[in-house]
Amino acid sequence: MNEENHPQHLHGWDAFYSNNGTGSFFSIKSCIVNLGNYSLQQRNLIIFVMLLILGLTIFVGLRAIAQGLLGAIIIYVIFRPMNIYLQEKKHWNRSLATLLILLTALVCLVIPFFMLIRLVADKITYYSAHPEDIESILRNVNDYAERKLNIPHVMDDTIAKVKEGAAQIITGAVNKRYSFSFNWL
Repeated sequence: MNEENHPQHLHGWDAFYSNNGTGSFFSIKSCIVNLGNYSLQQRNLIIFVMLLILGLTIFVGLRAIAQGLLGAIIIYVIFRPMNIYLQEKKHWNRSLATLLILLTALVCLVIPFFMLIRLVADKITYYSAHPEDIESILRNVNDYAERKLNIPHVMDDTIAKVKEGAAQIITGAVNKRYSFSFNWL
């Protein structure tokens, strides 16, 4: 037999496109035989590392939209019974039922949570810029506790503890958020 006809002696792209006696242009056997001087274990390790790198790349890419995907899954689970009811029991058109569910989700979930988050964020921004307002509120509570409850200086220690605790909580939350983001860079 001629040495050219054996797939073991073909190199590079010729091995991929050889007929190999099977009647097809592409043969898995010719790919495995002609992958070079690597052992089977080394080839498996190379493929595993390539898949791991690909998986990490996909994970980092999806990290930006992970919260949106999670929110979509939650909204789907919440409104699935309504969708089934409208389509199967009331025989609504699929598009019309979906439109009604989306509008309901927007009015009942998205807009109220957006407004709540915006309200809380505005308050946090205001009170972080004006900490004297927090101290005046706490002093008023302290005065009320002294006059009505006969408990002197109840808020003096509490103010110091609240300041320390709030600083630790906010710092910890910010550090966790940004450390997760920066770890992947």
